[in-house]
Amino acid sequence: MDFQTFFFSPAIRSLARMVYSLEGASPQEVVFEPTSGFSNNDLEIKATKSTKSGNGRLTLQLIPKTKVTIRKLELEMEWKYQTNDKIYCNGYQSWTDSREFRIWEKMENVAGFLHELTSRSGDYTFYPYSGQKGHLHGYTYTYIRNQSNALAMYGSLNERCGYTIFQHLVPENKFLIKKDINGISFTEPSLVLDLFAGFGNEKEVFNHYWQSHGFLSNSNKPITGWTSWYLHYTKINPEIIYSNLENFSRLKIPIDVFQIDDGYQKATGDWINTNSKFPDGMKPIADAIHRKGYKAGLWLAPLICEKDSFIFKEHPDWIFSPDGEHLQRAGYNPLWSGWYYALNFYKPEVKAYLKQVFDTVLNTWGFDLVKLDFLFAPALVPYQNKSRGQMMCEAMDLLRELCGDKLILGCGVPLGPAFGKVDYCRIGNDISPGWETKWMKNLKVRERISTNSSLNSTISRRNMNGNAFFNDPDVFIWRKEKNHLSDNQRKTLLVLNYLFGGLVFTSDDLSKYSEAQLSFYRKTFPHLQKDNMEVVNDLQFFTIRFSIHQRNYLVYSNFTKDTKQVVLPQAMFFESDLKFIPGGKELEIQAYETRVLMEVKQELGSFIGSDMHIFPGAELKKWEFVSGEVVVELDEKSIGKGSLFVFGGERDRLKINGKEYPVYDAGGIRLAGLEFPS
Repeated sequence: MDFQTFFFSPAIRSLARMVYSLEGASPQEVVFEPTSGFSNNDLEIKATKSTKSGNGRLTLQLIPKTKVTIRKLELEMEWKYQTNDKIYCNGYQSWTDSREFRIWEKMENVAGFLHELTSRSGDYTFYPYSGQKGHLHGYTYTYIRNQSNALAMYGSLNERCGYTIFQHLVPENKFLIKKDINGISFTEPSLVLDLFAGFGNEKEVFNHYWQSHGFLSNSNKPITGWTSWYLHYTKINPEIIYSNLENFSRLKIPIDVFQIDDGYQKATGDWINTNSKFPDGMKPIADAIHRKGYKAGLWLAPLICEKDSFIFKEHPDWIFSPDGEHLQRAGYNPLWSGWYYALNFYKPEVKAYLKQVFDTVLNTWGFDLVKLDFLFAPALVPYQNKSRGQMMCEAMDLLRELCGDKLILGCGVPLGPAFGKVDYCRIGNDISPGWETKWMKNLKVRERISTNSSLNSTISRRNMNGNAFFNDPDVFIWRKEKNHLSDNQRKTLLVLNYLFGGLVFTSDDLSKYSEAQLSFYRKTFPHLQKDNMEVVNDLQFFTIRFSIHQRNYLVYSNFTKDTKQVVLPQAMFFESDLKFIPGGKELEIQAYETRVLMEVKQELGSFIGSDMHIFPGAELKKWEFVSGEVVVELDEKSIGKGSLFVFGGERDRLKINGKEYPVYDAGGIRLAGLEFPS
């Protein structure tokens, strides 16, 4: 399908609508063809369109002939939504639920007492939620997936000119693309829209979208680690930190990052001053982490402060005050001193303070990674003729500059402005020690603490992973204490985090693991990027296909409370509990269960399974079958113990790494097996 047909054409019936005003004059509305642009005595809209590989790009440049204030800018298309369409809506920020919606679903504003306490963390204060069925919206990119599994995708390539909001009005058969620049004045030529459009299969469309962004190749890699938050929360001290650090070192767990979270600072905003629990400061802790061979990570919320901070008490002028009277509240946190406030990062004094903070954390203390949280805060309200999107992009520019080449894990951030600016980024809600926080769900909080919602976002935002940044799906909880997740839910959380995440952390105390728990955790190493990902979501029952080292895997994940039955494709499969399952067999997937299967190639000398990794075969660095002998080499980070199996065909014995092993029949398949470590 070519650009003109798919993007804007008479068949789709599209138009652009702009409302603007001049100083002292009433607003005027103009309607024009999006790809043709518009011109009058007040302004010109210059449209530029291009096509590449069947995908399209449209830019609109506003050229004012006098001072022009935009009151509305939107593109409108007539879209014939079909019953089986699925609409992907990317949430406002990291914690906002993001997934494929069915056309009859609805979105609602936060209800009850939580509106005042939590609404600023979402878009509830500026987006007009209708609460009607079929009224759906998202940010930065969206797509409609049809019954044939093809995507019609639209995505912004520049949020610096204002957030791009995609609004689906299903009952009205309307699709709107809106720019959040209402009230912004222009006197110079300015890009106001940079839009990608693609149609086709998911992999190709997203590849073209990321290529259109022009990101440099991401030189980072998937990483694993530990963070103090989801077991100890703010109740941390050096003894807890050193005890957990020793656990990882003693057990030789090859994580990459050991991170300290909230609870070390004197107050939120006072980052250089540690509290009484950390009398020696943070440098000794970073040094201890380095001695154990790990990178040191530290949590900060650099763009906010709480009432107990020295900033609030001594420098209230550092805080945003859009009306010049009231300080800008960004949210409420009961673990702190209540309300927290957004810092005005445009002020030279604030920039100087932040420079001092990051120089101390990264250079004096020696931390390698900073988790930067609550980043949405400084872009809640347009300020000094800057849109929310422009402010957020400029805040991310500043943080990247201050951190230099140190690693950034972004969190609580609108994702479009974070594209290409952070190394790793949270892409879902905070997880919970239970499946769902029902009271928050009932009050319509999209940014609620929820394992269920977090996993949905983890799956649906998978295409960002390794492109815009590496995805942080939040931690897994494998422990049984202080946890209300069922065994199936715990395993689903762990497996899907490793499947879709680029950064996978836990907060568990390994000394409390049973032998079985520790053995399973060991089988998550190494953590590798997955290829050729395909996902089908059938009302919260997921069928997932991917590959590692050119081996094909099939995962079934059931997010419902009902047992599901599936029929396997025609092939032989291996499951990690040492079972070979023939194709065509009916498989039972219990409530909240996830099952991982590897497709077996029955070729002499081929790898056909192991119980050394949660994705069998990911532990292999080398596998060759040369001159009748199998040569096996494990990845340096492989620490799982167990058996590895080779297809032996009609042979009675097979040589593996210079030693002969007997070939025997196991469930209708002939194999040779060896133990690791041998």
